[in-house]
Amino acid sequence: MAISTNTEALISIYQQTISSNTDQIAQVEATETGFSSQLPDGTSFKLYGIQETLNYFGEPIQKIDARIVELNTQIAGLQSTILNVGQTANSCGCGGSVGFGTTGVPFFLGINTTTVLQDSVTYRGYSFTSPNPFSAISGTLTSVNAGIGTEDLTSQSSIGIYYGDVGIARTNISIFPICPGVTDCDSYPIQIAALESQITPLKNERNSLINKVNYLKSERSKYKIRDYGFTAQLETLNSEINSAESLIDFLESSSNEEWL
Repeated sequence: MAISTNTEALISIYQQTISSNTDQIAQVEATETGFSSQLPDGTSFKLYGIQETLNYFGEPIQKIDARIVELNTQIAGLQSTILNVGQTANSCGCGGSVGFGTTGVPFFLGINTTTVLQDSVTYRGYSFTSPNPFSAISGTLTSVNAGIGTEDLTSQSSIGIYYGDVGIARTNISIFPICPGVTDCDSYPIQIAALESQITPLKNERNSLINKVNYLKSERSKYKIRDYGFTAQLETLNSEINSAESLIDFLESSSNEEWL
């Protein structure tokens, strides 16, 4: 028994679907990968592909991020050293806002504390993957993941305290023993000031680079969205082709002729 006219029409419709979707897949893939062609006037034309463009963004972004991590590592190290100097000063009796009267008897002006903050660089962005391309990602930026995300950020967290004011001179060493070899407290604030002066230019360079890399990451994200869209489109087109082929097999099966 031959299949009916209606069944033949259905087969034709789904064959057209396969042909149309196959053409669309070729167009999407050409846009993704890029292509070059010769124009009628003899000049060449190049359409840059999505992946190619993303690769062009990738190298400078990774390099800038790596430098940002390097700078922040130096900053964090200096901040840790400041804490160590302050706490060492305290252990030697140089801190705590202690003053002395005219008789040399110590009196406390009140113990102030200095909280030392340490910088970190984090990132945030989107997964750009199915089923939700805008699911959030975040973490700490390191030399291993440099280049990740759509934005770099800085934050600070406390790593400890020391008592201030560091550097108050002791006039009665017998009451407030100084560490062996330490005859006064003047060196501690000098060390801390020197460390702080090193941090400032490092922060300026780091923050300037963060502004630059965030601009590049923002631009790259536009292509990441397009890449996700093309990938999702290819998945849909291929799924429709598979469904159409399965239906055609069903319609053309001799075991189904009596019904079709």
